[in-house]
Amino acid sequence: MSTTFQVMYLGQLALIDSVQGDETAENAGAILGSYYNSTDPAYDHTYQLTADRLSEDADDTYDVDNGGGHDRFFVNGTGPYDFDAVAEYQITLTYIDGTTANITAYVFQDTTGHTFIAPETTYNADQAALTDKPIQSVSLNSVTSYTGDKDGDMIASRVNEPYAGPVDGTNGNDSMGVGYTDAQGHAITEDADVIYGYDGADTIDGGGGSDLIESGAGSDVVYGGAGNDTIYYGTGNDTIYGGDGNDLIDDEDGVRYTGSNEIHGGEGNDTVYSGDGSETIYGDGGDDNLFGEGGNDTLFGGTGNDVLWGGSGDDYLAGEDGNDWLVGEAGNDTLIGGAGNDSLYGGTGNDSMLGGDGDDTFYYFAGDGLDTIADFGFGNTGSTTDGISTNNDFIDLSSYYDAMNELRADFLDDGILNQSNAADYSNNTQFQPGDGIVFQGATTSDFTTDSTGVVCFTTGTQIRTPDGDRPIEELKVGDLVETLDGGPQPIKWIGTSHYDEAALIENPKLRPIVVSARVFGAERDLVVSRQHAFLLPKEDLLARAIQLVKMNVAGVRIAHGRKRVTYHHIMFEKHELIYSEGIATESMYPGPQALRALCPEAMESLLRVFPEFKGIETREGAEAAYGPTAREMIDMSNWRAEAAA
Repeated sequence: MSTTFQVMYLGQLALIDSVQGDETAENAGAILGSYYNSTDPAYDHTYQLTADRLSEDADDTYDVDNGGGHDRFFVNGTGPYDFDAVAEYQITLTYIDGTTANITAYVFQDTTGHTFIAPETTYNADQAALTDKPIQSVSLNSVTSYTGDKDGDMIASRVNEPYAGPVDGTNGNDSMGVGYTDAQGHAITEDADVIYGYDGADTIDGGGGSDLIESGAGSDVVYGGAGNDTIYYGTGNDTIYGGDGNDLIDDEDGVRYTGSNEIHGGEGNDTVYSGDGSETIYGDGGDDNLFGEGGNDTLFGGTGNDVLWGGSGDDYLAGEDGNDWLVGEAGNDTLIGGAGNDSLYGGTGNDSMLGGDGDDTFYYFAGDGLDTIADFGFGNTGSTTDGISTNNDFIDLSSYYDAMNELRADFLDDGILNQSNAADYSNNTQFQPGDGIVFQGATTSDFTTDSTGVVCFTTGTQIRTPDGDRPIEELKVGDLVETLDGGPQPIKWIGTSHYDEAALIENPKLRPIVVSARVFGAERDLVVSRQHAFLLPKEDLLARAIQLVKMNVAGVRIAHGRKRVTYHHIMFEKHELIYSEGIATESMYPGPQALRALCPEAMESLLRVFPEFKGIETREGAEAAYGPTAREMIDMSNWRAEAAA
C-alpha cells in the first residue's frame, strides 16, 4: 500500500459535503450520473495522487470536516488540493469492449468540488475491475455510505496500481505485440487494449480482446486479432487485418487520407471505410459493410450477405458469395454481383453491372447516366412468364413505359432503352439526354412483366374480330367483335379510365392484376381490373381476376409496382364473352363495383348510352337494367370447401 496511488478524475462537481461539522457527506446523491463516453473516454482521465499533508487529526487518514486544518494532496504534481469529503457509491464501469462491471468504491472531493475515484485499500475484485481493462465510461448509480472507510475519514494508504490506459508507441518504426510495454508501464495484453502507434512504419498486433488501435502516420501493418476491434489508420500506405470479430476500420478523426491502403475485414460482420485514396478492401467472411468513399476503390465482399458502397470515383465492386447489395454511387463504376441473389445500383455515372449467378435485381433512376447490364436474365432460376418476379433477374421500368410493346419497340430501334422511339412518353418518367440502359446479349423476349414490372397490353390488348385480332384502343362503337355465344356482335359503348400513381395509392383496389401468358391458354400477358372475369372452361363458370389471386392460380398476381394504368371497357347489347389474347373473358358488366371503378368521365359517357344504369347499387339492380351475366360466377365458399376436401 502507498500514499501515492492512481485516481480517476470525474470533474469539478457539486459539493457532496454541504454541512460542515457532522462528518457526513449528506449531499452525496447530487453527483449521481454518468461520466465520459467513447469520444471522451474515462481512461484518458487517470492521474497520480501524492500525499502532501496528513496531520489534521491522524497521519493515516484524509480527515473530513477539517477540524484543525486541511489534509492536502497533489495530482500529477499540481496542487495542493485541500481534502474535504468522501462517500461510498455503487458504480458501473463500462469498458472499451462494451462489457461492464459493478463495484463499490470511494469517491472523494477537495474543497472546490474536484472529484476523484479512489483505489481500494487491498487488492480485491473491485480493484481488479478498476484496473484490468481500459474504462470508457463510469456511472455513479447510488450512495452506499455517506462516510469514509475509517471512522468516517478516508484511509490514506491504498493500492498503487495503474489503470489500464493507452499503450503508446514512439515516432519510430515500432513493433508492438502482446507483451509490448510502453514508458508508462502500460502493456498490450490478450484482453481489450488501447494502442497508439504514432509516427513511423509500425507493426501492431492487438492480440485477443476488443481493442482500439490507432496506427498513426506512416505505412503501418496492423493486426486486430480476435475480438470486436476498432482500428483507425492515418497517412501512409497501410495494410490492415481486422481478424476475427465484428470490426470497425476507418481513418482517424473523420479525415479522408489519400494513401493506397489494403484492408482485410477478416471473419465477422465488419464495417470498413476507405479514405480518399485508391484503396482495396476485402470483407472476407461475415455480413460486411464496405464503404469506398473517395478515390478509385476496389471492394470485394467475400462470403456472407455484404453491402458495398463505392462512393465517389470510378470504383470496382464485387459482391462474391452471398446475397449482396452493391451501390456504385458517383463515378463510372463496375459492379459484379457474383453468386447469390444480389441487388445492384450503379448510381450516377456510366456504370457497368453484371449480376452473376442467382436472381439479381438491378436499379436505375432518371439522371443516373448510360448504364450497361451485361448478363440480364443469364442467372435466372425460373421462368420470366410465370407471374413471379423473384425467380429471375429484375429491373423495375414500370415508370418509364406504359406497356411492354412500348419497351420492346424502344429496345429494337437502337438496342438501348432510352425512349428514343416515336412513342409518347410525356406522362412517364423520362431518361435524360444521353442516358439510358444497354442490355448486352439481351433480346426482346428477355423483357417481360416478371423481369421489368412493365405490364403487357393494357393498351395494346388484342381483341378478336371477324377481321382478325385488333388492339383494343383501335376499336370503336359499331365495330364487330367475335363473341363466344353469339358470334360477331357490334360494340355499343367503349370507354377508358386512366389512373395515375396518386389514385392507385389512394385506392389500392384500382391496382391491376396481371394474368401471365399461357394461363388458360392466353397468347400474351393480360392486365385487367380486379373485377374483370375469366371463363373457367372446365367448370363453365366465371371467376374474377381477384378471385384467381385468392385461389392462388399460378401466374396471376396483383401488379403492386404499377405506377399508372389505363383500363379499356367494352359493352354490347347484353353481357358477352369475348376473346382477349385468345382466351374467353367477359365484356363489361354494370355491377355496382364495376361502376364505382369507372373514372367520372367514363361514367358520364356510359350513362349517355345506358341511362338506365344510373343509381345501380345492387346485383339485382344490374340484372334488372341489363340482364344476367353470360355465365354464373364461381361460388368461392364452395370452391374453398372443395379445395379443403
